[in-house]
Amino acid sequence: MKKNEINEYISKGGLLVRTFLEMVGKPKEYLEQQLKNYIDLIKKEKKWIIISENIEEPLLDKELYTTFAELEILFKNLDSLIYFCLEYLPSHIEIIEPKELIINSSQFTQYFNDLLVKLHGWNNLVLLSKNEIERAKKNQTAFIKNLIRLSLKERGKTINELSKDVGISEENLKSILNDLVRKDAIYIKDGIYHLNDKYR
Repeated sequence: MKKNEINEYISKGGLLVRTFLEMVGKPKEYLEQQLKNYIDLIKKEKKWIIISENIEEPLLDKELYTTFAELEILFKNLDSLIYFCLEYLPSHIEIIEPKELIINSSQFTQYFNDLLVKLHGWNNLVLLSKNEIERAKKNQTAFIKNLIRLSLKERGKTINELSKDVGISEENLKSILNDLVRKDAIYIKDGIYHLNDKYR
């Protein structure tokens, strides 16, 4: 797109914006492809025109690769820029043109309402994820306790033996064993864990 065409676009309410999209992952080839796919998805939108793009070579940072793309995008208006930010989550934006923006209160209100809707949506996802994780932890702990009871059904065992039977490290097993002792499901004598008779 020529400079005069860009200027004309801006004179009609458009915005020229430099934006950065960052990604982290591995392997390197997968990360590169994912970033390219993401940019292809952005290109399909009709609310803007990508003027230029530059994708950096992924760099290894500890165990993961990091990369980013720098895009110059011509947006139709402020609404399309806000939509882009909320949908594609760039790590950084810089409005190149125009140098000054005039925004009325209704546009500003709509921007914050859109942002709040998005934030509430993310918050709900986080809460759902936390609940799912807690439920999974409880189920996992109940399963491990049952395995311990089965392992102790015939005879008493050391924590090392239980660790091998259950498939969990001794360190991670200690808190579960302590809980079972507190609940009087098992008892420990001379370093050997035994199942209480009522649970046989």
